[in-house]
Amino acid sequence: MTLQNVSDTAKKLIREATSDTIDDVTIQTYIIGVYKDWCRELRWPEGTANMVSFTPVGATTTAQEYQLPDTTIKIFRVYVNGWRYAEDSIPLLEGDVIQAYDAEWHTFPAVNPPPLDGPGSISAIPITAGPGLMQFSYYLRGGFIGFIPAIASDNIPIRIEGSFLPPDPAPTDTLLLPDQFKFGLAYGGIYRFLLGDRRVVESKSWKELEQEQWGMAMRWRRDFGGTDQLPMVQPQPYRIWYGRYNTRPQSIVPRWGITK
Repeated sequence: MTLQNVSDTAKKLIREATSDTIDDVTIQTYIIGVYKDWCRELRWPEGTANMVSFTPVGATTTAQEYQLPDTTIKIFRVYVNGWRYAEDSIPLLEGDVIQAYDAEWHTFPAVNPPPLDGPGSISAIPITAGPGLMQFSYYLRGGFIGFIPAIASDNIPIRIEGSFLPPDPAPTDTLLLPDQFKFGLAYGGIYRFLLGDRRVVESKSWKELEQEQWGMAMRWRRDFGGTDQLPMVQPQPYRIWYGRYNTRPQSIVPRWGITK
């Protein structure tokens, strides 16, 4: 499925195949907007970003934070020197929940993750770079990713796996969504075109058609991405625990407050 395929479909659906009122460039501009919105919300396609640690100009130590690609939608996994880093955050590091506001993580000495020794190796975890620090982790600060502890040397490989927004496609470029959503993208392009042409009432029907296809796309992404298979801990509500068949025996919890 190329951008041209989708735009041709859209023009046929609104009987504009001969470009009487809308040309290819215009309808394709609308479709590109729909395509990138879908990719952003579906967190698709998945990809990787690779970089290496370095010492900034004028600094004397290796950087702790690195700028993420502008196209980053969602980070799934982070590896430094082959080791998987745990997700963390500045509020957790500083103890916001307990109002500790401890910025001690800034002072942890830099550490290089050791080379992998092979399958099953645990030589990198736990580490003792700082008080209470039991694993390598990363945090986000705006458009930057930081590492705890900081990386000690330059040229250590950093690999970020996640979802990244694709570039604007040319008419002959293959779109990074399956062919089954060609009509959904076409419906969205028509909706935006009609809205821009101030045909608001007419546009609503095409928006509804796009929303129907969007629901299918979300189910496809959920199944294809395997998110339904993630482990989950489900707490038992107190109403169920203390329900009719889960009350404690009378001898333990007497109904009238009189022990037996």
